[in-house]
Amino acid sequence: MDPRIKYLIKEIFKKAKEESGQTSVYACCKHLENRFREDFKCHEGTSSRSFARLHQKYVEESQRENSTPKPGLLDAMSQYLGYSDYRSFLLEDKPISFNGFINRLTKISVSERTLIGILILIICLMLSYTIFMNNPSGPPPPECMIWKITHFEIISCELSFNIDKAGEIIGFDEKLYENMKMIPKSEVRVGSSYYYKVDRDSLQFFSWYGLHPVNGEDLKPVTNYIMDKYIGNQ
Repeated sequence: MDPRIKYLIKEIFKKAKEESGQTSVYACCKHLENRFREDFKCHEGTSSRSFARLHQKYVEESQRENSTPKPGLLDAMSQYLGYSDYRSFLLEDKPISFNGFINRLTKISVSERTLIGILILIICLMLSYTIFMNNPSGPPPPECMIWKITHFEIISCELSFNIDKAGEIIGFDEKLYENMKMIPKSEVRVGSSYYYKVDRDSLQFFSWYGLHPVNGEDLKPVTNYIMDKYIGNQ
Protein backbone atom coordinates (compact mmCIF):
# COMPACT_ATOMS: atom_id res chain seq x y z
CA MET A 1 0.00 0.00 0.00
CA ASP A 2 1.43 3.33 -1.08
CA PRO A 3 1.60 5.51 2.06
CA ARG A 4 1.31 8.69 -0.01
CA ILE A 5 -1.97 7.58 -1.55
CA LYS A 6 -3.12 6.41 1.87
CA TYR A 7 -2.47 9.85 3.33
CA LEU A 8 -4.17 11.57 0.36
CA ILE A 9 -7.34 9.52 0.73
CA LYS A 10 -7.47 9.99 4.49
CA GLU A 11 -7.25 13.73 3.92
CA ILE A 12 -10.08 13.86 1.39
CA PHE A 13 -12.37 11.96 3.78
CA LYS A 14 -11.37 14.29 6.61
CA LYS A 15 -12.25 17.28 4.44
CA ALA A 16 -15.50 15.66 3.32
CA LYS A 17 -16.56 15.29 6.97
CA GLU A 18 -15.77 18.96 7.63
CA GLU A 19 -17.62 20.16 4.52
CA SER A 20 -20.69 17.97 4.83
CA GLY A 21 -20.99 18.02 8.60
CA GLN A 22 -21.68 14.28 8.40
CA THR A 23 -19.83 11.56 10.26
CA SER A 24 -21.05 8.44 8.49
CA VAL A 25 -18.84 6.98 5.76
CA TYR A 26 -21.85 6.62 3.44
CA ALA A 27 -22.75 10.32 3.72
CA CYS A 28 -19.14 11.34 3.09
CA CYS A 29 -18.94 9.08 0.03
CA LYS A 30 -22.09 10.67 -1.42
CA HIS A 31 -20.69 14.12 -0.71
CA LEU A 32 -17.42 13.26 -2.49
CA GLU A 33 -19.32 11.82 -5.46
CA ASN A 34 -21.22 15.06 -5.92
CA ARG A 35 -18.17 17.27 -5.43
CA PHE A 36 -15.90 15.38 -7.81
CA ARG A 37 -18.48 15.03 -10.56
CA GLU A 38 -19.87 18.56 -10.36
CA ASP A 39 -16.82 20.63 -9.47
CA PHE A 40 -13.94 18.64 -10.97
CA LYS A 41 -15.81 16.91 -13.82
CA CYS A 42 -14.19 13.65 -12.79
CA HIS A 43 -16.57 10.71 -13.32
CA GLU A 44 -14.31 7.67 -13.47
CA GLY A 45 -13.93 6.01 -10.08
CA THR A 46 -15.94 8.65 -8.27
CA SER A 47 -19.17 6.85 -7.49
CA SER A 48 -20.11 6.60 -3.83
CA ARG A 49 -19.37 2.85 -4.00
CA SER A 50 -15.90 3.53 -5.39
CA PHE A 51 -15.16 5.96 -2.57
CA ALA A 52 -16.50 3.42 -0.07
CA ARG A 53 -14.02 0.84 -1.38
CA LEU A 54 -11.19 3.36 -1.12
CA HIS A 55 -12.21 4.06 2.48
CA GLN A 56 -12.22 0.34 3.31
CA LYS A 57 -8.79 -0.16 1.77
CA TYR A 58 -6.90 2.95 2.82
CA VAL A 59 -8.67 4.26 5.92
CA GLU A 60 -10.16 1.18 7.57
CA GLU A 61 -7.51 -1.13 6.07
CA SER A 62 -10.14 -3.86 6.10
CA GLN A 63 -9.99 -4.71 2.41
CA ARG A 64 -7.04 -5.66 0.26
CA GLU A 65 -7.08 -4.70 -3.37
CA ASN A 66 -4.23 -4.67 -5.83
CA SER A 67 -5.68 -1.82 -7.84
CA THR A 68 -4.87 1.80 -7.02
CA PRO A 69 -6.67 5.01 -8.05
CA LYS A 70 -5.92 6.04 -11.62
CA PRO A 71 -3.82 9.17 -12.32
CA GLY A 72 -6.85 11.27 -13.27
CA LEU A 73 -8.55 10.48 -9.97
CA LEU A 74 -5.35 11.15 -8.03
CA ASP A 75 -5.12 14.55 -9.70
CA ALA A 76 -8.75 15.32 -8.86
CA MET A 77 -8.28 14.27 -5.23
CA SER A 78 -5.19 16.50 -5.00
CA GLN A 79 -7.13 19.41 -6.49
CA TYR A 80 -9.88 18.82 -3.92
CA LEU A 81 -7.23 19.44 -1.23
CA GLY A 82 -5.99 22.61 -2.91
CA TYR A 83 -3.14 21.36 -5.11
CA SER A 84 -2.87 21.76 -8.87
CA ASP A 85 -2.35 18.01 -9.38
CA TYR A 86 -1.04 14.84 -7.71
CA ARG A 87 2.56 15.74 -8.54
CA SER A 88 2.20 19.02 -6.64
CA PHE A 89 0.76 17.10 -3.71
CA LEU A 90 3.81 14.80 -3.67
CA LEU A 91 6.25 17.70 -3.93
CA GLU A 92 4.68 19.91 -1.28
CA ASP A 93 3.82 17.04 1.05
CA LYS A 94 1.13 17.58 3.65
CA PRO A 95 0.44 21.32 3.65
CA ILE A 96 -1.79 22.97 6.18
CA SER A 97 -3.69 25.97 4.85
CA PHE A 98 -4.10 29.04 7.04
CA ASN A 99 -7.81 28.31 7.55
CA GLY A 100 -7.02 24.69 8.30
CA PHE A 101 -4.43 25.76 10.83
CA ILE A 102 -6.91 28.10 12.53
CA ASN A 103 -9.56 25.37 12.58
CA ARG A 104 -7.16 22.92 14.17
CA LEU A 105 -5.93 25.50 16.65
CA THR A 106 -9.46 26.26 17.85
CA LYS A 107 -9.99 22.57 18.56
CA ILE A 108 -7.00 22.43 20.90
CA SER A 109 -7.86 22.55 24.58
CA VAL A 110 -7.06 25.58 26.71
CA SER A 111 -4.32 23.72 28.57
CA GLU A 112 -2.69 22.64 25.31
CA ARG A 113 -2.83 26.20 23.96
CA THR A 114 -1.29 27.45 27.20
CA LEU A 115 1.51 24.91 26.84
CA ILE A 116 2.11 25.96 23.23
CA GLY A 117 2.25 29.62 24.33
CA ILE A 118 4.80 28.80 27.04
CA LEU A 119 6.94 26.86 24.55
CA ILE A 120 6.86 29.76 22.08
CA LEU A 121 7.86 32.17 24.87
CA ILE A 122 10.77 29.92 25.88
CA ILE A 123 11.96 29.72 22.28
CA CYS A 124 11.81 33.53 21.93
CA LEU A 125 13.79 33.97 25.17
CA MET A 126 16.40 31.48 24.01
CA LEU A 127 16.77 33.27 20.68
CA SER A 128 17.11 36.62 22.44
CA TYR A 129 19.74 35.19 24.78
CA THR A 130 21.67 33.72 21.85
CA ILE A 131 21.64 37.03 19.99
CA PHE A 132 22.77 38.88 23.12
CA MET A 133 25.60 36.42 23.79
CA ASN A 134 26.81 36.77 20.21
CA ASN A 135 26.84 40.53 20.73
CA PRO A 136 27.72 40.94 24.45
CA SER A 137 28.22 44.66 24.12
CA GLY A 138 24.54 44.99 23.26
CA PRO A 139 23.10 47.44 20.77
CA PRO A 140 25.02 50.67 20.19
CA PRO A 141 23.96 53.51 22.48
CA PRO A 142 21.66 56.13 20.96
CA GLU A 143 23.48 59.02 19.32
CA CYS A 144 23.80 62.44 20.90
CA MET A 145 25.43 65.59 19.61
CA ILE A 146 27.42 68.56 20.80
CA TRP A 147 28.06 72.04 19.37
CA LYS A 148 31.58 72.41 18.00
CA ILE A 149 32.26 76.13 17.35
CA THR A 150 30.37 76.35 14.04
CA HIS A 151 28.35 73.14 13.76
CA PHE A 152 27.01 70.10 15.59
CA GLU A 153 29.04 66.91 15.85
CA ILE A 154 27.77 63.45 16.78
CA ILE A 155 29.00 62.16 20.11
CA SER A 156 28.29 59.16 22.32
CA CYS A 157 25.47 59.58 24.83
CA GLU A 158 27.53 57.62 27.36
CA LEU A 159 28.54 60.26 29.90
CA SER A 160 31.39 58.15 31.23
CA PHE A 161 33.15 58.71 27.91
CA ASN A 162 32.55 62.48 27.91
CA ILE A 163 32.26 63.49 31.55
CA ASP A 164 33.88 66.90 30.86
CA LYS A 165 31.19 67.74 28.29
CA ALA A 166 28.19 66.53 30.29
CA GLY A 167 26.42 69.88 30.30
CA GLU A 168 26.87 70.42 26.56
CA ILE A 169 25.57 67.10 25.19
CA ILE A 170 22.05 67.04 23.77
CA GLY A 171 19.96 64.33 22.10
CA PHE A 172 20.46 63.86 18.39
CA ASP A 173 18.15 66.02 16.27
CA GLU A 174 18.48 65.37 12.56
CA LYS A 175 17.16 68.77 11.45
CA LEU A 176 19.45 70.68 13.79
CA TYR A 177 22.40 68.48 12.89
CA GLU A 178 21.87 68.99 9.16
CA ASN A 179 20.84 72.65 9.11
CA MET A 180 22.20 74.57 12.09
CA LYS A 181 25.53 76.15 11.18
CA MET A 182 27.31 79.33 12.19
CA ILE A 183 27.92 81.12 8.89
CA PRO A 184 30.26 83.90 7.76
CA LYS A 185 28.92 87.31 6.74
CA SER A 186 29.36 86.44 3.08
CA GLU A 187 26.65 83.77 3.35
CA VAL A 188 24.08 85.82 5.27
CA ARG A 189 20.79 86.35 3.43
CA VAL A 190 17.64 88.19 4.43
CA GLY A 191 14.82 85.69 4.93
CA SER A 192 17.00 82.62 5.44
CA SER A 193 19.60 83.66 8.02
CA TYR A 194 19.40 84.42 11.73
CA TYR A 195 21.58 86.31 14.19
CA TYR A 196 22.53 86.53 17.85
CA LYS A 197 23.86 89.79 19.31
CA VAL A 198 26.96 88.98 21.32
CA ASP A 199 27.55 92.63 22.28
CA ARG A 200 26.86 96.09 20.92
CA ASP A 201 29.05 95.73 17.87
CA SER A 202 29.34 91.97 17.43
CA LEU A 203 26.83 89.53 15.92
CA GLN A 204 26.89 85.81 15.21
CA PHE A 205 25.02 84.56 12.16
CA PHE A 206 23.31 81.19 11.76
CA SER A 207 21.74 79.25 8.92
CA TRP A 208 18.76 77.94 10.94
CA TYR A 209 16.12 79.41 13.22
CA GLY A 210 15.47 78.52 16.84
CA LEU A 211 17.77 78.82 19.85
CA HIS A 212 21.43 79.65 20.15
CA PRO A 213 23.24 76.25 20.27
CA VAL A 214 25.33 77.26 23.30
CA ASN A 215 23.32 79.56 25.57
CA GLY A 216 19.81 78.66 24.42
CA GLU A 217 18.70 82.24 23.73
CA ASP A 218 16.39 83.08 20.82
CA LEU A 219 17.88 83.71 17.41
CA LYS A 220 16.36 86.56 15.41
CA PRO A 221 15.80 86.74 11.66
CA VAL A 222 18.20 88.88 9.67
CA THR A 223 16.46 91.99 8.30
CA ASN A 224 17.52 94.60 5.76
CA TYR A 225 18.41 96.90 8.65
CA ILE A 226 20.77 94.27 10.13
CA MET A 227 22.29 93.68 6.70
CA ASP A 228 22.95 97.39 6.15
CA LYS A 229 24.29 98.05 9.63
CA TYR A 230 26.46 95.01 10.27
CA ILE A 231 27.33 93.65 6.86
CA GLY A 232 26.99 96.48 4.42
CA ASN A 233 29.12 96.01 1.32
CA GLN A 234 31.45 93.47 2.88
